[in-house]
Amino acid sequence: MATSARSAATTKRTLKGEARYEKIQDLYSGSDGCIKLCVDKLTGEKVAIKYIERGAKIDYDLKCGILNHMGLVHQHIILFKEVFLTETHLCVVMEYGAGGDVLEFVRCHGINEVQARWLFQQLIVALEHCHNMNIVLREIKLETALLDHSNWPLLKLNAFRYSKRLGFQDAESLMKPRGSPAYLAPELIDSRAMHCCSSFKATDVWECGILLYAMLFQSYPFCHSDDRKGPDQLKTVLLRTVDCKFSFPKDVPVSDECKDLICRILTHPKERITLKEIIEHPWFTKDLPQGALDMNQTLRLRKGTRLQTKKEIEKILDDASIPAT
Repeated sequence: MATSARSAATTKRTLKGEARYEKIQDLYSGSDGCIKLCVDKLTGEKVAIKYIERGAKIDYDLKCGILNHMGLVHQHIILFKEVFLTETHLCVVMEYGAGGDVLEFVRCHGINEVQARWLFQQLIVALEHCHNMNIVLREIKLETALLDHSNWPLLKLNAFRYSKRLGFQDAESLMKPRGSPAYLAPELIDSRAMHCCSSFKATDVWECGILLYAMLFQSYPFCHSDDRKGPDQLKTVLLRTVDCKFSFPKDVPVSDECKDLICRILTHPKERITLKEIIEHPWFTKDLPQGALDMNQTLRLRKGTRLQTKKEIEKILDDASIPAT
């Protein structure tokens, strides 16, 4: 009886989802699923829908990430819309970042220090909001920072796959390394460094520093182009990271203030600058738009358009963890 009821509910959601959205084109396909650009036929708005295979891929991390994303409504965070089921996939409907990700933007257009600061300021404002909500992201990188257009772009974070809400998860789960080795913080490589870390939020700050360096120099601070590929390459990168040993390319002009900020971020956790200190740093505050620092305090946020309650979303996620038959 319970199975029949669940099937009926799933069918209803599937029909609603399929009827509401019409595919425009494929955007991405990988081992973690695919993303399609669609149009919401009720509103005419373009949305991105991520398709994730039902069953084992709907794991604890994914469920936490979706529930965390659901509660964040902010100008610099990709807006979560809803989830629905097809016979084979969980579908996550989100705001569409029409300008692609920052990695693509930097590769295609290049970026100077002024532009990098503009994007970094938006990133930090978004991260401050997440931290105010006791959510750590753990996957801040060029690919999870999206843009809403490509002309002096507005940055929107979409880094929630491994996010966790502090106080609801044990410390052990937060210490598990996630993502690319290029972004790993020393405390996630050598657990002894975590003992000096006063907050898991410091790891998000590290990732912001890696992203800023990568925007400016189109390379990663602890990955060298002349590293020999093979089993020793990863070990070499991780050793450099633990030692916080990096340098700045001499052929890219960057101000001393900017280098100072990066150096204060990409250091051992006990010495690392905090988010509050980043916001007060002279390089960060230069050309900062009026009211930017008041955004989170005054809750000057976009109106949410979430179509479901948390309870409804949790039910769909639980159903999605059952493999398709």
